[in-house]
Amino acid sequence: MKQSIYKVPGGKMLRLFLEEEQGKISKIRITGDFFMHPEENLKFLEEALLGVNLDESSLLAATENFLSEYPTELYGFSLEDLTTAILNYDYAD
Repeated sequence: MKQSIYKVPGGKMLRLFLEEEQGKISKIRITGDFFMHPEENLKFLEEALLGVNLDESSLLAATENFLSEYPTELYGFSLEDLTTAILNYDYAD
């Protein structure tokens, strides 16, 4: 898995482990020092990102759909921050 570490300006740290196939997310794990409520929705967020194209509009649409299906409070990061972290992952092993 490749990884991305992104420090949100004025916020928390996001650390992602990501695999992609043909420009789409095939595996993702999101960690860091951020908070979500309810916490168990993190697994649903990760599931919502599987198969999503690695481009800004697709990622934002997938995360917005996640929030509409699983109302979740995000502390220390935004959907835009998560998208930035995903798009800036390290392509080198």
